[in-house]
Amino acid sequence: MNKMTTITVLAVALGLAMPLIAQAAPSPTHHDQLVQKINNAYGTQFATSAPSVTASGSNR
Repeated sequence: MNKMTTITVLAVALGLAMPLIAQAAPSPTHHDQLVQKINNAYGTQFATSAPSVTASGSNR
């Protein structure tokens, strides 16, 4: 019975923590936007996985 309770508690805790873990992970879109901002700011040409990413602001 004690082993089953421990497994149940761990499963519930993991189930509650999963949305927070998933939200904390960076998304590819966020990464691509950051790379595009760096490219615009420094005049570099690092590749992004999404060619349609556009950063707001002007190129200097």
